[in-house]
Amino acid sequence: MKKSYFLLFILALFLSSVANLSFAADTKNLHFSARVKVAVKADDDIKNTVTSYVNRELRSLNYVELVSNEPEWEISIVAMAPKLINGSNKIGVTLSTVITHHVEKLMLSIMLKPELKADDMTSAFLWGSDTDHLLYVGATDDLQNLCKDIVAEFDTKVEENRKFWRQMIESQTWFKDAIKRH
Repeated sequence: MKKSYFLLFILALFLSSVANLSFAADTKNLHFSARVKVAVKADDDIKNTVTSYVNRELRSLNYVELVSNEPEWEISIVAMAPKLINGSNKIGVTLSTVITHHVEKLMLSIMLKPELKADDMTSAFLWGSDTDHLLYVGATDDLQNLCKDIVAEFDTKVEENRKFWRQMIESQTWFKDAIKRH
């Protein structure tokens, strides 16, 4: 029961901050965006290639902003090209991928007033992070398609946030129009 009241309180704070935002700016000019950090751990030859492919695919999503600090989303990839036991031939590629949504940072940045420090308040909210771990395995020449699959999975995961954003903008537009009518 207490958790329900707490979540209701958080939602009310969020709605009030979005309401203030919509009165300060035209809601038609507000667009969903996601701050994304990509971290690849691998030998240099495969690391640069994976980083390039993933970043290129992410840039094609018009809502993504690639960042190195304070991401809302993080895509962490450990890439390797396994070899035969004798070490002679690479037999493909393996990409261990973790997609993390840093929920607490996003919610705190939306809800807290500028005079409050989010880092001081983080421990008060037990938001945690939403994380998916995925494993991609394929032929060496299929690396680009595997990277496209990673970004497609990310895009699918973000869709829920985009829907929520659209609902918030639509509700704020309705609220703003209702106030104008009265």
